[in-house]
Amino acid sequence: PKHYLKHSERKLLTRQVYQTRRTGCEDEGVRSICNFLAVCPNVIILELLDNGITPLGCQFLNNVIAPESSANLMHLKLDHNTFGSEGLKYLAEGLSRNCYITLISMNYCNIDETGARSCFEILINSKSLLEDFSLNGNHLGNKGVITVYKVLSASNDQRLRERHRSGENFTAEGIELFLQKI
Repeated sequence: PKHYLKHSERKLLTRQVYQTRRTGCEDEGVRSICNFLAVCPNVIILELLDNGITPLGCQFLNNVIAPESSANLMHLKLDHNTFGSEGLKYLAEGLSRNCYITLISMNYCNIDETGARSCFEILINSKSLLEDFSLNGNHLGNKGVITVYKVLSASNDQRLRERHRSGENFTAEGIELFLQKI
């Protein structure tokens, strides 16, 4: 009945957290979720964990994290997906201009050294409210970690400097290089 549809629509529009975990939604599922977010600006926390998201899904997500989007996301968690540095590049297009997201988590997403430049672009945003940027379990390597920490050391935003977590396993040589660069 019409009354039931209106009630369910109303319930969807008041939801503040959208979370999927191991649903296998992949990129087409992400496209549907992004279409939903375009008409439901009340979602402030988006968690798409271990859903097989590739760079194509990141292109869809870029549309809802870009400043011109009607979405009001504050937390974006994409842990355990396979988009890698190529997907991060698409996400950085919107995240580097986003002024509302306070938490980004991309743990175990196959991001390598080439993704460090995209991290740099996200972190350098002077209007950002970002407080927590987590990259645990990725393979940024020595050069990638140094690139990320360079922007953190130059940042005037103490909140971000204190809360950044990279969780990288880099070598003693990399630590020595890092300390020389600061």
